[in-house]
Amino acid sequence: MLSTVAATGYSASPIEPKGMDPQDHMNHDVITGRPLQIRAIVATALAFIVVLLAMVPPIRDAAGNAGPWLQFLLTTPVYAWAAWPFHRAAVINARHGASTMDTLVSIGITAAYGWSVVALFTGFTDHLYFETAAIVTSFLLIGRYIEARAKSSGRSALSSS
Repeated sequence: MLSTVAATGYSASPIEPKGMDPQDHMNHDVITGRPLQIRAIVATALAFIVVLLAMVPPIRDAAGNAGPWLQFLLTTPVYAWAAWPFHRAAVINARHGASTMDTLVSIGITAAYGWSVVALFTGFTDHLYFETAAIVTSFLLIGRYIEARAKSSGRSALSSS
């Protein structure tokens, strides 16, 4: 089964029934979703600021011409780093001629971010969608983290029986 999974471009390993080696913190982090939690927290914090800059008139007006550039600077790490799992899965699936929800997410946030970058650099700052790319990424990462926690709880409940 592991070789079939590897042939599709993914990786898998058996889950140890009685727990893991305490030194193996990397596998523990993957199972408990710690990297996902960090991505979700960072994305949410940055997305919140971008939404304030884009949608709250007093803040938008106070930021003036720097507002769109601040949105760009704050959304770039969300798009490039926090959304990396979506982009990676989309590329892997594309190599196999398949698409999943990750493909749709990656295309959607790339369209919003890409259009906003082009609009920003060409001076059309009335129609930016940086907040869309940041919020969609943030919401989906939060959902994935909640799902990972639920799976981890279910796995521990099954193993303790």
